[in-house]
Amino acid sequence: MYLTAISFAKLLLLTIALNTGWVGGDIFPVLFSATIQGLAISQLLPNLDRTFVMVMVAIGVSSAILESPLLVGSLMAIMFAPINLLPFVILATILLMLIKSLQRRYTKYAPTVFDQIGDWLHGLNIF
Repeated sequence: MYLTAISFAKLLLLTIALNTGWVGGDIFPVLFSATIQGLAISQLLPNLDRTFVMVMVAIGVSSAILESPLLVGSLMAIMFAPINLLPFVILATILLMLIKSLQRRYTKYAPTVFDQIGDWLHGLNIF
């Protein structure tokens, strides 16, 4: 429970910092939060290898937040995951990239109110 609270608190603080003009990035705080969340979930599954569960959850959560499975998979393979989990990291990265490409192919973009206002202002030659 404590690790989950830390994970969500880190993401909340990251959101506040980014929206108040912080010049830092979001990649490493997201990877930290996802790894902590993976550790929390791995403690709930005592019959599975904790490192495996932690790495797989971290890759999935980070890819969902950052929307870049190749970046997340590369960083996890290079910096966090042990060498014996490298095939699983590569497989998970390829699977997430495939899912993302299918999602892009079959998801249509719905214009928002801001898009419509921008089109209206563009028609008035203001911008």
